[in-house]
Amino acid sequence: MWWLVKSWPRTFASAAAVSFEFSRRLTMSMLRAEEEEEEETEQNASNASTSSSENAESSKPSKHPRAYKYVICGAGTAGFMAMMAIRERDPEGTLLMIGREQTLPYMRPPLSKELWTSVDPEVSKTLTYTSWDKQEQSLIFKPLSWYEENRVDLILGSEVVELDVNSRVVTLDDGRRFSFEKCLLAMGG
Repeated sequence: MWWLVKSWPRTFASAAAVSFEFSRRLTMSMLRAEEEEEEETEQNASNASTSSSENAESSKPSKHPRAYKYVICGAGTAGFMAMMAIRERDPEGTLLMIGREQTLPYMRPPLSKELWTSVDPEVSKTLTYTSWDKQEQSLIFKPLSWYEENRVDLILGSEVVELDVNSRVVTLDDGRRFSFEKCLLAMGG
């Protein structure tokens, strides 16, 4: 047991570096995607001639519908597994997953287990690890294209700040509101 305590600072430092690099890389890629989307929106707005900014705002297409059958608050492991179970039982139901982090849902346990002890110097770039069955796995559960193909809407980098269970509405920190038939709180601990 003494070796664990003795090696803890080194292990903690390498895990923190991997976790930081993972968050930094995914955040940067998400920000680039958002910037490209904003540039495209601005370009479309400049091409369209509208008489007032009020008309322009109301004519913007919404990326997400305002009503969902399922809303999952939390894009961690529990939220991801719940989403998979919902998709298995109801492949057609509208589904929204909301996550505070700017990253796609990823496996958190390997950050504090496999990646801490990895001797691979490239681990913070590849974000892969060798699982118990000797298979190489990515920390990210599924690529963005999988969510699109399976009609799962993701809102990343936003927090749910209000949940009105009587009206069945969630409100995000940016003011967007979404109604739901069923809501699951999977925000981790």
